Amino acid sequence: MNDYEDIINLERPKSKHPKMPIEERSALFSSFDPLDGYDESIKKSNIIKDEKRILSEEEKQIINDKLLNKDKINSIVYYDNKIFKYVRTFSKLKKIDIINKQILLDNHIKINIDDIKKID
Repeated sequence: MNDYEDIINLERPKSKHPKMPIEERSALFSSFDPLDGYDESIKKSNIIKDEKRILSEEEKQIINDKLLNKDKINSIVYYDNKIFKYVRTFSKLKKIDIINKQILLDNHIKINIDDIKKID
């Protein structure tokens, strides 16, 4: 006797449940993204990033002098380490933190003094 001779000629079992419509069955096989967020991270890695400039001692001294006259500051160009680009802000200078080498602006942005490129 072969392995399956006892069941080979039996009828297919019938389900107690009604057949699912084809439209609903196709939803079971809809696309699945196992790498959720992968495409977005690839797009972010292709962003063109600005190189952070190293300022000369003269440029640093000019920035420090302008920080002392904080009432005359209209805009600050600084390197944003989150987006790797230079950004210009028009917010007023609120506080200078000499210990941490940071400035605080009215819009609550903290900027490292070493990240400042230009003050107008």
